[in-house]
Amino acid sequence: MNWLKQNWIKIWIVAIIAGVLLVGWLLLNSKNDTLSFKCPDEYTNLDEYVEIVAMWASDYLKENPGATNEEVADARVVFLKEQGCENHFPGLDSKMVSELEEEANKQIDTEKLMAGIKYAESQRKDEDADSLIKSTNEKELYDNHYIKHLRTAFNGYLDGTNNGVEEGTSEKSELESGLRCGLDSFDKNYFKSEFNVIKTEKNDYGGIVAYIAFLNNHDRVFWTWVYQYAGGEFTLRGFCEYAALIEQ
Repeated sequence: MNWLKQNWIKIWIVAIIAGVLLVGWLLLNSKNDTLSFKCPDEYTNLDEYVEIVAMWASDYLKENPGATNEEVADARVVFLKEQGCENHFPGLDSKMVSELEEEANKQIDTEKLMAGIKYAESQRKDEDADSLIKSTNEKELYDNHYIKHLRTAFNGYLDGTNNGVEEGTSEKSELESGLRCGLDSFDKNYFKSEFNVIKTEKNDYGGIVAYIAFLNNHDRVFWTWVYQYAGGEFTLRGFCEYAALIEQ
């Protein structure tokens, strides 16, 4: 699901721009006294800093679902200032972050960033996801909050409120393989139908992937990604066709 990976990377890149480019060239003339926190210029290991900021961004996005890239960058600047890091780089603001964005995209190791995201998500406790993976009967499966949210999201899409559907998940797109993604890519009659869950698995970037087939339109299997924010809210983050069951 390269398109999902690319969109997810964009959010994380903005969150680390405020610090990553400053490592190695910022002055070391002022140290933060907080034992559990170090300002960007105090890191000598770039990989360590990327991991730390990735975890910070994960926590921020869980508490602020729907935050834009610019809002994440602004929040990171405010956080650094609150920690007393402003003396390290006077004048740091979101404008500076924006100016550094293009060069940052060139310098950031995407694979290392994705590894940082995976690590941050792996540290989360998610009882709903754990219980779903361990479920042994249909009642446990279909009563799970992740699976129940699929119906919430489909209903929200159908009634136009998009309740439970993350921004961008409805938009049409196509994978390199030719498989379609986005709720808008498919006839709405699909979403009016009940569905069977064929398989579930944890997503490396948080939440649950469920492979489903609609009972009234069982011509294909769909890949769905449901994510849970720290506040307990669920969202449908991805929807793609996975495989055709009947050749068209």
